[in-house]
Amino acid sequence: MPAVTTRTTTRYLMPGGWPTRPEGTMNFVRELRMSVRDRPARPCGPARRGRGIVGYSARMTDPGRSCLVVGSSDGIGRRVVERMVADGWTVTGISRSPADSLGDRHHHHVLDVRAADYRAALAAVCDQRGPFDVAVYCAGVGDLLELDDLAAQRAAFEVNLLGAVDTFGVLYPAWRARRAGHFVVLSSLADKLLGPRSPGYNASKAAVSSYFESLALAVRGDGIAITNLRFGFVDTKLAKSPLRPFMLTRDRAARTVARVIARRPIRRSTPLPMVALCAALGLILQCRALLG
Repeated sequence: MPAVTTRTTTRYLMPGGWPTRPEGTMNFVRELRMSVRDRPARPCGPARRGRGIVGYSARMTDPGRSCLVVGSSDGIGRRVVERMVADGWTVTGISRSPADSLGDRHHHHVLDVRAADYRAALAAVCDQRGPFDVAVYCAGVGDLLELDDLAAQRAAFEVNLLGAVDTFGVLYPAWRARRAGHFVVLSSLADKLLGPRSPGYNASKAAVSSYFESLALAVRGDGIAITNLRFGFVDTKLAKSPLRPFMLTRDRAARTVARVIARRPIRRSTPLPMVALCAALGLILQCRALLG
């Protein structure tokens, strides 16, 4: 009988491939169960994919590693900082507003992503606190903007898109030299919707998704991962819509950030019911636009 060798055990098959007699079937099932039971635990995240980085987990527990969080004084960013500090990371937060210290492993710098000297100021922070293994871009402006408020429409692009582009641009040279780094940018499920009440916000998030998913393919050869994290409604002060179905808590949003840091996908969309609702709504709005 031919032998098929795997990583965990040697399985003997009948000449036809699979067992043809009941006792042969039972022996095969017994060996298969032993194979699964005795199989060593598979590493998670980049180690499983052969990226050479070990130590990620679903809880982000990794003492000694360093993370940059932009937009860290409130909302999702603050929850991400709290979780990572609790899990042993050294975290540097950046935001327009001051933030309370969370201990020796937490540093905060007041910077505005719209400022003309933001790139130079961020580079100075990187020289002082870096190198960073992971960066999470949480800065953003609200979803409902007045149509005649051109300054607010412009701010949506400057904060949601250009701030993220500038942040990655500062981090990229060091990450490319180290051939390691992970950039997580928070986008929105609204990026595929025709939103009559929030065209500036939706368009800026669409640009974020398109730009960074394209960039992820361009830089993966440098050992750098980029994740576009698309949320639905999250319980923050930015969510001003009167209808907020399937709204996530900030704690759950932070747990999702933990998972994408562990797994490093190019795109993650959550929650699934809201993903389905947005897909259906997007199709309806596109049909209405085409039919007039």
